[in-house]
Amino acid sequence: MNKKIETIFNDIYFKELLSYYEQVDYLSILSCGRRELSHSSFIAWLADPSGNHGLNDFFLQSIFEIFIARFYSKSIDISGKNINIFTEKTIKSGRLDIYIESADEKWQIVIENKVHSKEGDHQLKKYFEELNNKYDDTFFLYLKPHLLSGSEYPLSADFKVIYYQEIIPLLNSSFELAVNKGHIETALLIKSYVRSLSIISLDSVNFDAMALSCFELKQLKRLYRNHKLLFEDIKSEISESESNDYLDSIESIKNSLMFINLLKLMSFGEVLNLDDQAKVILFSNDKDNSKYDVLNDAGIIANCVPKTNLFYILVENYINNNIGINLKKFEEDFPNSFGIEDIEIELYKVFKNSKEAQIENKKHYPKRKNPFFDYENIFELEDCVIVLKKAWTAKQKNKLNGKSSIELLLQFIKKNESKFNIRVEQCK
Repeated sequence: MNKKIETIFNDIYFKELLSYYEQVDYLSILSCGRRELSHSSFIAWLADPSGNHGLNDFFLQSIFEIFIARFYSKSIDISGKNINIFTEKTIKSGRLDIYIESADEKWQIVIENKVHSKEGDHQLKKYFEELNNKYDDTFFLYLKPHLLSGSEYPLSADFKVIYYQEIIPLLNSSFELAVNKGHIETALLIKSYVRSLSIISLDSVNFDAMALSCFELKQLKRLYRNHKLLFEDIKSEISESESNDYLDSIESIKNSLMFINLLKLMSFGEVLNLDDQAKVILFSNDKDNSKYDVLNDAGIIANCVPKTNLFYILVENYINNNIGINLKKFEEDFPNSFGIEDIEIELYKVFKNSKEAQIENKKHYPKRKNPFFDYENIFELEDCVIVLKKAWTAKQKNKLNGKSSIELLLQFIKKNESKFNIRVEQCK
């Protein structure tokens, strides 16, 4: 078996992972890689619109658009607002790990951050009772590691669970935005912080990864595909012996420690006491297959539709409710790029008639599996026809200020729920 394992050690993806884990992050240098206050302080720094990171309100607005929108169905624009952020804020019932408030706008966010510690006696219940009626809107979040075996869930249902793994995309987007804006020091700090969330050291069999970077996920998937049968054999062999004995049977200590952690990352073997969620993260499809329910006051308009259909349903519903509308009025309600400055995204093309649209399609847009615009469904307005954008992606883009096109669309729908009498919820 050891000779077979050597094929993994010689795999370029294993060597690249090993090199990644040999890098040092600043939290580890300061011996605070699993200190809750260190993580709370970094997150609070990024979330502070007036912070010296140069990213303005990007990170905090992303928290609203992803987590607050998911759990509370609230859309709040924080641009230009007076916002205060604290860590370890003392209140009557205890100390809040991260506290964000806008007294002017009458909302607050309470984030309980758990890395290793456990919840105190009715701790969260006391926080909720003290703070819930302070402002018009209060949002309670519970941040915890995703892969850490034995990490606690909140005893209070009023706190909504988010995982460190779920903030990786926010950190990646912040990194890209920092690079794009020329804030290199901020970008390097974010990169180092992401590294700190994974395995701290190869010098120990202790496994305390809080989240995995996109690079790690990609390499682990590649390794698994390259050596799937071997990993399955190893899983069976480990289950018949002690894991420490198995570690000792591998000649290179560095490789053995890395290999044991690798198996833990891949969640192979109940003997290693892994959270099954690890497997979901590691071996899920890269492609975003999210689907959405589209609703209005009367009920469901469309059930579990893919993201590529959302804009079509939105416009179809709008035109059906505004018979005979002209282009000028349509452009007022559907401004190109959603009316956001510095964003370039073409939502629709305008033609005199359907014939002109089809000529344009044949001339410039030869048939492709996933067309950018939907020439099969042309909408007629009073004075023209329009062809809608069809290609919506969940991948974040620098030219979209670190957002993805589907994020911008969902943000636009959320902002105009009352105007269009329509809302969107992700299918569960």
